[in-house]
Amino acid sequence: MTSPSGLSPTFTTSTENGILTLSDSQSANNGGSVQGFWGITDQVFTDVKVSAILNPSASTDDQLVLFARGKLNTFDTYAATIDFFDGDLLLSKVVGTQAIVLDEIEGAFSDLNRSYFLEFEVVGNRLTSRVFDSPGGTQLFSLTTTDPQESFTSGVSGVGLQLSPTALINPLNGTFDNVTSVPVPEPTTSAGLLLTFGVASSGWVVRHKLQSQKTKR
Repeated sequence: MTSPSGLSPTFTTSTENGILTLSDSQSANNGGSVQGFWGITDQVFTDVKVSAILNPSASTDDQLVLFARGKLNTFDTYAATIDFFDGDLLLSKVVGTQAIVLDEIEGAFSDLNRSYFLEFEVVGNRLTSRVFDSPGGTQLFSLTTTDPQESFTSGVSGVGLQLSPTALINPLNGTFDNVTSVPVPEPTTSAGLLLTFGVASSGWVVRHKLQSQKTKR
């Protein structure tokens, strides 16, 4: 398992009633963490589907992330993100400290004070995110793109969060439920693997958010 690194002393992780919480009691402007993620090192996937309920506590204005084919030492990974401040849905390729947005739906979500069920599937060089109102419920959005280089061929899965650059005055806070990761195609003998995470952190940033403010469509 991984161990915490690069986080502020006030960053905490907890699990209560099956809900995973990543949070900091201090804002980034006061020395608090700007990001964190949880993953495991003993399950490596190539083609994979990661899923989770994001924001079950309906209490975040951060970017909540599912990641796949991750390298925890460098945090090179693919990521699907719901931004609970701007309402954007993003597919990204994270290389070191920079996230390259491969595709997005700006302003997809009008109701940000609720949870969404997010699936993130990576097969070959194709990345697909699907958003539902609840597990097994109505599909709200689907976003598919490709990475022409197929930069990452295998790695670990997990969940994470990043402060929205427009919300740096608020402490980091994000919740997750029903986190699973399964190979694609899914095995017939098991519904999937419930991930038991160790905690790690990285300094990735969402490039297009930090360097420019786009006009919503």
